[in-house]
Amino acid sequence: MASKKEKRNIKIDERCDALYNVITSISDIYHDSNTDQKSYIETMIGAALWYIPKPLDAWTNHISLKLLKAFHPKSKVENPRISEEHVYPRKLAARMLLTKDDLSPELLKESFYNKFSRLHYITPEENRTAQQFQRVNIFNNPEEVYVKAGITLILIDPKDLSDIKNRKAFVIEKYIETYIE
Repeated sequence: MASKKEKRNIKIDERCDALYNVITSISDIYHDSNTDQKSYIETMIGAALWYIPKPLDAWTNHISLKLLKAFHPKSKVENPRISEEHVYPRKLAARMLLTKDDLSPELLKESFYNKFSRLHYITPEENRTAQQFQRVNIFNNPEEVYVKAGITLILIDPKDLSDIKNRKAFVIEKYIETYIE
């Protein structure tokens, strides 16, 4: 019997194969389109990427310092919310796939698993701030986005996430002490 992870990966692979077929079938249309049409096609492919299930290990184990502090029981945030922030914006990911001359099903899957599905946890406000630096025409690299948006990402032990969500001060303080601003 297949495990949960194996079943999810099969579904991801099947969706990636379908997306690959769509991309190759519209490649000529995309390349012959004007700027507005290309943007629209990128939006469609980006949405298709969004609807591929995330791998169980999509989270990078990074959260923002602001999010960590929001979960501290002494913070003034009553119900902190976590926003999943994709390292690569989906429209940019779509453009990268649509303009890749040597795209193959394997390369699409590798790109999805290792790049396009990856995410960090940040606050919803930070997510909105980051979006302005993730536009296709100004995006250079993920690290630059976080610097420009003033987001400090910290690496946490994934085993501590539950305690952080449960607002256990001693766990949160252990990280805050390490990453004092």
